[in-house]
Amino acid sequence: MTVATWYMTMSPPRTAAGADSATKMGAVTIEMPNAYGPLNLVRQLLRGFSAGTNQDVRYWTLVELRRTFGAIGPISISADGFLTINPQTSDLDLLPPRSRAVVRVSEGLRRASERLPLLVHVADSVVVHVRKPQPS
Repeated sequence: MTVATWYMTMSPPRTAAGADSATKMGAVTIEMPNAYGPLNLVRQLLRGFSAGTNQDVRYWTLVELRRTFGAIGPISISADGFLTINPQTSDLDLLPPRSRAVVRVSEGLRRASERLPLLVHVADSVVVHVRKPQPS
Protein backbone atom coordinates (compact mmCIF):
# COMPACT_ATOMS: atom_id res chain seq x y z
CA MET A 1 0.00 0.00 0.00
CA THR A 2 1.41 3.39 -0.90
CA VAL A 3 1.47 6.27 1.56
CA ALA A 4 -1.10 8.15 -0.52
CA THR A 5 -3.42 5.13 -0.45
CA TRP A 6 -2.88 4.71 3.29
CA TYR A 7 -3.66 8.37 3.89
CA MET A 8 -6.85 8.21 1.87
CA THR A 9 -8.09 5.02 3.60
CA MET A 10 -7.15 5.68 7.22
CA SER A 11 -9.82 6.61 9.70
CA PRO A 12 -9.66 10.14 11.02
CA PRO A 13 -8.37 10.31 14.59
CA ARG A 14 -10.92 10.65 17.37
CA THR A 15 -11.00 14.17 18.68
CA ALA A 16 -12.96 16.20 21.19
CA ALA A 17 -16.37 17.40 20.04
CA GLY A 18 -15.99 20.24 17.58
CA ALA A 19 -12.26 19.76 17.27
CA ASP A 20 -12.30 17.72 14.07
CA SER A 21 -12.04 20.63 11.64
CA ALA A 22 -8.31 19.93 11.13
CA THR A 23 -9.00 16.43 9.79
CA LYS A 24 -11.72 17.79 7.51
CA MET A 25 -9.14 20.17 6.07
CA GLY A 26 -6.67 17.33 5.54
CA ALA A 27 -4.39 17.83 8.54
CA VAL A 28 -3.12 15.08 10.78
CA THR A 29 -0.86 14.92 13.84
CA ILE A 30 0.95 11.66 14.63
CA GLU A 31 3.24 10.79 17.55
CA MET A 32 6.11 8.53 16.40
CA PRO A 33 9.14 6.94 18.13
CA ASN A 34 12.47 8.39 16.98
CA ALA A 35 15.11 5.74 16.20
CA TYR A 36 17.88 8.00 17.52
CA GLY A 37 16.41 8.86 20.92
CA PRO A 38 18.72 7.63 23.72
CA LEU A 39 16.11 5.37 25.36
CA ASN A 40 15.08 4.01 21.97
CA LEU A 41 18.69 3.25 21.04
CA VAL A 42 19.03 1.19 24.24
CA ARG A 43 15.78 -0.66 23.53
CA GLN A 44 16.87 -1.38 19.95
CA LEU A 45 20.28 -2.58 21.18
CA LEU A 46 18.57 -4.99 23.60
CA ARG A 47 16.61 -6.54 20.73
CA GLY A 48 19.64 -6.64 18.42
CA PHE A 49 18.51 -3.76 16.20
CA SER A 50 15.96 -6.08 14.57
CA ALA A 51 13.00 -4.59 12.71
CA GLY A 52 10.71 -5.99 15.38
CA THR A 53 7.91 -8.52 15.32
CA ASN A 54 4.28 -8.62 16.40
CA GLN A 55 3.69 -5.80 18.89
CA ASP A 56 7.27 -4.49 19.00
CA VAL A 57 7.68 -0.75 18.55
CA ARG A 58 8.84 0.26 15.08
CA TYR A 59 11.40 3.05 15.31
CA TRP A 60 11.63 5.72 12.61
CA THR A 61 14.44 8.09 11.70
CA LEU A 62 13.56 11.71 11.01
CA VAL A 63 14.62 11.19 7.38
CA GLU A 64 12.17 8.27 7.05
CA LEU A 65 9.38 10.33 8.61
CA ARG A 66 10.03 13.26 6.26
CA ARG A 67 10.14 11.00 3.21
CA THR A 68 7.07 8.95 4.15
CA PHE A 69 4.74 11.70 5.36
CA GLY A 70 6.18 14.29 2.99
CA ALA A 71 4.57 12.25 0.19
CA ILE A 72 1.21 13.41 1.59
CA GLY A 73 2.03 17.09 1.96
CA PRO A 74 4.06 19.65 3.87
CA ILE A 75 5.22 18.41 7.26
CA SER A 76 6.78 19.69 10.42
CA ILE A 77 8.38 17.59 13.14
CA SER A 78 8.64 18.62 16.78
CA ALA A 79 9.84 16.90 19.95
CA ASP A 80 7.23 15.11 22.04
CA GLY A 81 9.18 13.21 24.67
CA PHE A 82 12.66 12.61 26.03
CA LEU A 83 13.65 9.53 28.06
CA THR A 84 10.20 8.09 27.39
CA ILE A 85 7.64 7.76 24.64
CA ASN A 86 4.50 9.90 24.88
CA PRO A 87 4.94 11.52 28.31
CA GLN A 88 1.82 13.25 29.59
CA THR A 89 2.03 16.01 32.18
CA SER A 90 -1.69 15.48 32.75
CA ASP A 91 -0.77 12.07 34.25
CA LEU A 92 1.64 13.43 36.88
CA ASP A 93 -0.78 12.83 39.76
CA LEU A 94 -1.12 9.17 38.71
CA LEU A 95 2.60 8.43 38.51
CA PRO A 96 5.11 7.30 41.15
CA PRO A 97 7.80 9.88 42.07
CA ARG A 98 10.49 8.50 39.71
CA SER A 99 8.14 8.54 36.71
CA ARG A 100 6.94 12.05 37.61
CA ALA A 101 10.57 13.20 37.53
CA VAL A 102 11.06 11.65 34.07
CA VAL A 103 7.94 13.39 32.75
CA ARG A 104 9.03 16.73 34.21
CA VAL A 105 12.53 16.46 32.71
CA SER A 106 11.00 15.41 29.41
CA GLU A 107 8.66 18.40 29.41
CA GLY A 108 11.56 20.75 30.16
CA LEU A 109 13.57 19.32 27.27
CA ARG A 110 10.53 19.49 24.98
CA ARG A 111 10.14 23.19 25.77
CA ALA A 112 13.86 23.75 25.25
CA SER A 113 13.59 22.06 21.84
CA GLU A 114 11.26 24.88 20.73
CA ARG A 115 14.27 27.24 21.04
CA LEU A 116 16.95 24.66 20.16
CA PRO A 117 15.51 22.64 17.26
CA LEU A 118 18.53 20.32 17.15
CA LEU A 119 17.15 18.65 20.28
CA VAL A 120 14.40 17.14 18.11
CA HIS A 121 17.05 14.79 16.68
CA VAL A 122 17.57 13.16 20.09
CA ALA A 123 13.95 13.13 21.28
CA ASP A 124 12.64 9.65 22.01
CA SER A 125 9.27 10.54 20.52
CA VAL A 126 8.37 13.17 17.98
CA VAL A 127 5.16 14.65 16.66
CA VAL A 128 4.69 14.79 12.90
CA HIS A 129 2.22 17.38 11.62
CA VAL A 130 1.07 16.76 8.03
CA ARG A 131 -1.24 18.89 5.92
CA LYS A 132 -2.56 17.53 2.65
CA PRO A 133 -2.48 20.28 0.02
CA GLN A 134 -5.92 21.52 -0.97
CA PRO A 135 -6.91 21.00 -4.61
CA SER A 136 -6.55 24.19 -6.64
